[in-house]
Amino acid sequence: MALGFAVGARGADHNRSGAYEVDFSDKVDRRHVTLDAVRYAIETEDKAALMDSLIICKFLRGVFEDFYGEASDMLHRVTGWDTTAEELHETARRIVGIKRQFNLMAGWTVDEDTLPARFLNTPLPSDPTAAIDRQQLDALVTEYHRQRGW
Repeated sequence: MALGFAVGARGADHNRSGAYEVDFSDKVDRRHVTLDAVRYAIETEDKAALMDSLIICKFLRGVFEDFYGEASDMLHRVTGWDTTAEELHETARRIVGIKRQFNLMAGWTVDEDTLPARFLNTPLPSDPTAAIDRQQLDALVTEYHRQRGW
């Protein structure tokens, strides 16, 4: 979730990233995050971008067995357009990339892909091990940029 908030195109927004889904899955240990989590965060960000563009409520995200394939079928039924799951996945990646390009053109810098110090320095009183420090976040952001090809 921290990574999704740090790199979000419109700031820390759970509706655009969806990376919190990864935290609450069995794919990662959210209290001891590793670079493996980055690919899952990217997957949820891509999926959220396509859902927004297709005007699909994100409460439905858990009902699809093959999201891109089923989205392709839905788009065909509504518009008659023939698209493949791969084309829609690439479209999702391009949406995320174009939002990034817009921000860079508006003056955004890589240094802004971060979180306020409070999030990195203040552990939760109820669970002090559920923390991320600046070095961990920077490593996740760097890996995110690498995987995105940025």
